Amino acid sequence: MKNQHILRRVLFFIGTWLSSIGIAFWIVDSFPEPFSTLSMPLLISGIALLIASNFFKKEKK
Repeated sequence: MKNQHILRRVLFFIGTWLSSIGIAFWIVDSFPEPFSTLSMPLLISGIALLIASNFFKKEKK
């Protein structure tokens, strides 16, 4: 049970960072072309990790 709690935190942390990096690459226009093309995949994968982290909820007593 404790491993699922750690997994949830890790997924949430990585998903938050990937989403924020994807948004930053999407908003700022001064990044070179390879980074601006990575914005959507980073954003989508970050949101998918955030959604996946919700399935590892703690049991209610």
